Amino acid sequence: MPSKKPTLFSGMMLFGFVSYGFLSHEYVRLKTEISNSL
Repeated sequence: MPSKKPTLFSGMMLFGFVSYGFLSHEYVRLKTEISNSL
């Protein structure tokens, strides 16, 4: 097993977590805007 693999894996996990948090935030913001405009 190469020594770079754990670092790459944790980097991917961190990237996925940040992307998920960003998308969740955008989703809630858009949902709120739509609810307010109705």
